[in-house]
Amino acid sequence: MLEPILIAALLVNVVCLVLMWPRRQLQASRYFIAVLACQFLWESGFLLEIETNNVQTALFWDNVQFLPYLLISPCWLWMSRSLAGKPLFQGMGNPWVTLPLPVITVLLIPFDTQLNLIRVSYDLTLENNLLRYEFGPLLYLTVFWTFMLMISSIVILISAQWQMKHHFRVQIIAVMFGILFPLVMAIPSILGYSIFGLNDLTPFTFTVGNLAIVYGLFRQHAFEFQTVPQLPVLAQLPIGILILDHQERIIEWNPQALNLLNISIKEPGARIKVLPFADQLNVDEVFLWEHNQRYIDIQYRRLITQEKLDTFVITLADMTDKVKQKQSLEISNQTLNNVIRELKETQAYVLESEKHNMMVALIQSLAHEFNTPLGNLITLLDSPDLAHDDEYEPLLKNNVRRIIYLIERIKSISTIRTDDVPDTFSLKEVVCDIVTLQRHNSSAVQPATFEIDINESLVVTLPRIAIESCLVQLIDNSYKHGFQTIMVDSRICISADKSGNSLTLSYSDNGSGIPPDVRDSLFLPFANNSSRMSITSGVGLFSVHQWVTQSLHGRIRLLETDNGGAHFSIQCPADLTKL
Repeated sequence: MLEPILIAALLVNVVCLVLMWPRRQLQASRYFIAVLACQFLWESGFLLEIETNNVQTALFWDNVQFLPYLLISPCWLWMSRSLAGKPLFQGMGNPWVTLPLPVITVLLIPFDTQLNLIRVSYDLTLENNLLRYEFGPLLYLTVFWTFMLMISSIVILISAQWQMKHHFRVQIIAVMFGILFPLVMAIPSILGYSIFGLNDLTPFTFTVGNLAIVYGLFRQHAFEFQTVPQLPVLAQLPIGILILDHQERIIEWNPQALNLLNISIKEPGARIKVLPFADQLNVDEVFLWEHNQRYIDIQYRRLITQEKLDTFVITLADMTDKVKQKQSLEISNQTLNNVIRELKETQAYVLESEKHNMMVALIQSLAHEFNTPLGNLITLLDSPDLAHDDEYEPLLKNNVRRIIYLIERIKSISTIRTDDVPDTFSLKEVVCDIVTLQRHNSSAVQPATFEIDINESLVVTLPRIAIESCLVQLIDNSYKHGFQTIMVDSRICISADKSGNSLTLSYSDNGSGIPPDVRDSLFLPFANNSSRMSITSGVGLFSVHQWVTQSLHGRIRLLETDNGGAHFSIQCPADLTKL
């Protein structure tokens, strides 16, 4: 009855070896293959032992079984440590700790007939021709050592089951059963009891154990899902984690990943169809995925490469809030751009309206200014008596001069030059020359007092004609419009300050000042500071503005004053060649 059991066990081992060989790249499976090989050799020797009628031949085949039988328990221990993620060459798993006793036992076999350390006595049973012997002390020690290694394997797997996640439970239980079942069933045989009429059921028990481990391999993928001690940390991460094997099967995950994908996983080995896998998982890839009204940032990373078997880590991060904020910001930016475009269109419309109104005012001003001298000329030319009267000759000439003056003022708008080459000069020297010239050319009854506050060492590199034209026009405006209606001592203050390449030129007088209603349009052409539109008062400050902005590359502002008068500030580069 024992022969069919051994033959069936041998066939099961051969099938298991054939199935395990393609998975030999996986570390834990290598030790299981070693277990299967040792069991095959042991069971083959066992079968040859019971097929002989000679005691010495049976003793020989029994000795042949010793080494593979004693190596099974160390291989199981190494397999258990590998499944639990423990290093092989530490503690009880170290081969230098597990192998000496089996090796010593095998080496002492040839001398056992004199020492009686392994077998005290032996003989063949009448049934099954099975060699029976009384254990010696070394054999008891070896069996005890074998049982201790198998128990250590069980303890390691129980510890891994306690520490690891619940989805490793079935595969670890399958391996534990495969080791524990032969251990438990061997106890009656050691104590001398027979079960089912057989004194040794070890081949049968090992075969059942192997089938349990093979179930863990093909149903629970026991050797393909390598666990690591750090896996419990995944549950504490704020992002979702999925770990896939080379066949895109999930071998590890955390609750955050399941919540993001809105799925449930009961055991490893599942495949997620909803996940947008990369076209080729042998390259890293990052992209944003919209799923269940969520925006999920997915990153594929290759973690381990071992003989063409790749393990991939997929991280999942919920980007819904950030994407919605970005979309809201884009909508706000689009709305702002629309508002800006509408404002620009409104501004352009207002500018066109202002240009139209300015053109109307210019035409009216031109008509008014030219109307008086031309009317006088027409009157003189239409009256034969007045035309030949020498008394009206000065009037005729005066009106002609006025028309010529008006035309020259209009032409002056287009004569501002912006291509003058900058010249290096002392600013105070130029200002003093302009003040001296204006004093001599002034037609005012009482010339103004000039106060100049400019450092003699202040040197600028600017178009001289632009500075001179601006100051001449400002002084002329002060005489014509600021000092005509006040009976005080006229005073003009000119100062300048330089900071780095920035020049600030200040001009102020104590005249009648500029009414608030014309301040906003003061630098527009043909604006004026009187209640009546006058072509003679609408060109000067516009020319100054053009000189400052176009030629000096600066700006001019009208400043508020506490004591009346007008105060202008010109800011421009001190050296145009450094722009």
